[in-house]
Amino acid sequence: PQRIAQAVSMLRRRCSAVITMGGIGPTHDDVTTQAIAAALERPLIHSAEMENLLLLRSAEERAKAATANLPSADASHNIKWDVSRMCILPQGTELLYRPGDESTGYPLLRCDNVYMLPGVPRFCRQQLELVGQLLTERSVPYPLHSRQVRCSLLEPFLAEAVACAALKFRDSVEFGSYPYFLAEGDVSPADIKTIVTVEGHDLALVDTATQFLLSSIPPQAVLSVENHSTLPTQ
Repeated sequence: PQRIAQAVSMLRRRCSAVITMGGIGPTHDDVTTQAIAAALERPLIHSAEMENLLLLRSAEERAKAATANLPSADASHNIKWDVSRMCILPQGTELLYRPGDESTGYPLLRCDNVYMLPGVPRFCRQQLELVGQLLTERSVPYPLHSRQVRCSLLEPFLAEAVACAALKFRDSVEFGSYPYFLAEGDVSPADIKTIVTVEGHDLALVDTATQFLLSSIPPQAVLSVENHSTLPTQ
């Protein structure tokens, strides 16, 4: 728990959202909520909302078993239904649902800017979709501008030029370099060997950085400059 708490505490100050996966179940090794509480410096409290939800889910499972004429686990083996750990959450935790899942789904847990997802892949995927929707709704439009420099040179010949440009614009623009390979027999569009991407939120700086990069590449090796981020299929 301590290592998780340290990581979350650091990341939540650097990022607009932190997403954890797993560790929110009923067993002794489910310690994520405990770690989140420590990271946020909040007490752990009993959530009546979560308890009521889990009791409802338990009743639904028993009803399904009865309908199918199957014994429920607790009835056939005298096993106690114990989800008490799942009801202890950091103070201020919200239980969120995808539209339409309120009566059947498991909630996404959010406390401040930390999203706690279950480790089961199926449920995790569902809740990641909800996290994406929530973050999109909360975010302020901040467009990313992209340029592609498509070259007929192999990547090693461009390494120095890309490194110099990346260093000069390191605080405002991101550069990427992608060798372009095709399967044997395929023909490369316009003989592309390498694609260098230039991306940033300031359009003027992106264009300035692109021109700086172009000044270091032989003009005859520049096949095209594209104003988008979609790489060609290879």
